[in-house]
Amino acid sequence: IHGITLTPVRQYGAAALPSLMQHLRTTASRKFWHRAAYCIGLMGDTAYFDSLRSYVWDWHHGTVGDHAYMAIARAQESLGLIATRSSRAEAYLIAGCDPAYWLATTWRPVARTDEQFSTYMSKMSILALGYCDTQRATAELTALASAPKHPGQRIVIQEALQRNRRVRAVGIR
Repeated sequence: IHGITLTPVRQYGAAALPSLMQHLRTTASRKFWHRAAYCIGLMGDTAYFDSLRSYVWDWHHGTVGDHAYMAIARAQESLGLIATRSSRAEAYLIAGCDPAYWLATTWRPVARTDEQFSTYMSKMSILALGYCDTQRATAELTALASAPKHPGQRIVIQEALQRNRRVRAVGIR
């Protein structure tokens, strides 16, 4: 998935999760925040849903730089595997498909309009649903394909729907 292979990530197992979370808290690791956030989600451990959700919504305030913004987006995008096993995570991703949802955050990325930011984060939620192996995710993506929340979502919705069909057919490897 996006340059990170699931098998090696999963080989580290749950023992790596606290260390990955620590990387998110360490300023010196900021160049790798996006990878740490993404790997946490790829592990698919539902116990880390609240941690990633909190990273996206609660850890940042005001204007965030590019490293933080990339990590936040990756954390959001990585939640699809968790949402396969957690209806709370799935409901969160579905809510996040609406750009208006993102306007409630206490942070904004540097040099992006609210529309750019909120649409981008909604796309990360849509991409995450593509990896969610549930009927509800498929139904939501199908509904979005008919009536996107923003015209800029159309291509991402199609990509996520295709991925979701593959995931539903063969699973995640």
